Amino acid sequence: MKARRKVWELQHQTICKVVGMAFDLGELKKLARKFGISQTDPLVDHEFALHSTAVHLCSSDNKVSRHIQKLIESKYLRYSRRLSALDARELIEAVTEGKGNADIPLWAVLWNLATRESADRASVETALFGFIHMLEHRLVRDFWKSAAAKTQEREEESNAIEELTRLKRQMLDAQAELDRREKVIEQLRLQLADARNSPPANAEPERQPAAWVGPQRIDQTDKIARLQLLLDEARSRNQDLEEECTRLRADIDVLARDICRKACDESPENEQDAPCSCPCRDFLKQKHVAMVGGIDSLESHYRQLVEHLGGTFHRHHGDCRAGECLIHDCVRRADLVVCPVEVNSHNAVKSVKKLCKKYGVPCCFPRTAGLSGFRTAIEEHFAESEVA
Repeated sequence: MKARRKVWELQHQTICKVVGMAFDLGELKKLARKFGISQTDPLVDHEFALHSTAVHLCSSDNKVSRHIQKLIESKYLRYSRRLSALDARELIEAVTEGKGNADIPLWAVLWNLATRESADRASVETALFGFIHMLEHRLVRDFWKSAAAKTQEREEESNAIEELTRLKRQMLDAQAELDRREKVIEQLRLQLADARNSPPANAEPERQPAAWVGPQRIDQTDKIARLQLLLDEARSRNQDLEEECTRLRADIDVLARDICRKACDESPENEQDAPCSCPCRDFLKQKHVAMVGGIDSLESHYRQLVEHLGGTFHRHHGDCRAGECLIHDCVRRADLVVCPVEVNSHNAVKSVKKLCKKYGVPCCFPRTAGLSGFRTAIEEHFAESEVA
């Protein structure tokens, strides 16, 4: 059997490729500890410093290069029989045309070809180095393009999230205006009913001039007409706000689906058999979040938010006089209780505090019952829990 060339007999660029592909950072650190190799330049990447030092030491016959030679031969032993059965031309073709065996690493092929004794070994080393060198350039170029594309996608996702937040805020403002308009409509309806049912005058009819009764009735009719006009305008505005809320909800749903789809596309776990999920899906990790009180029209949004974050939502209406048993159950099985102060009575807040203390359940008391405040309370509590 012909003796094969040693690592210090190879071209510098071949040593660089073989050592770079055959040894990972952990193995380079072991070499550094064994032979007392230290990094002198703090600005140079640690792994690159160890790699370049090892390559430099392999350029001559010394104790480090002989040890690396043994390590490479030990790694190469499992591939030697299959590679030795092929001639040099077949191996070069396998490398340059991408027809290599997936079980055999590229460094082993390069080592086999570079250490063979042949007349054209120098040209073989140069040809292989040139191919691998240009392949590295292409990979770096493709990596950079991919990174730039991902940066652009992240910017688009960030813009979409900002737009989603703006639409949600706009929807909440529209919902608040809608609630206010409904109250105005109810007040106008009551005023209109009172105006229709009130008597035309307080004085005795027989003592008042006949001419006075007519103008009083006319004024009363004008008042009813004005109230009716205000009521119609309020109803029309109310209808516009309801349509705007419907449109905003549709826009929010579209943006949310788009954001989740982009997150799934970027996720490294998104294989063929893996289900697509939003990155914030496991934030709550099956935690139970209970809402005491809140706004009835936002209940579905509360539930959707908690379930989107990976939790389970429960709600108690906040009337502690008629539902003591229900609020006990709601608090006892919760991991967090949210009790908005603005929409709950003083007694309800006291009861929630007492029950949470009894069962050892964390609770928070945001000022408002809006969706953004609810989400902030959840994120702040569970983010602090993760840190703790």
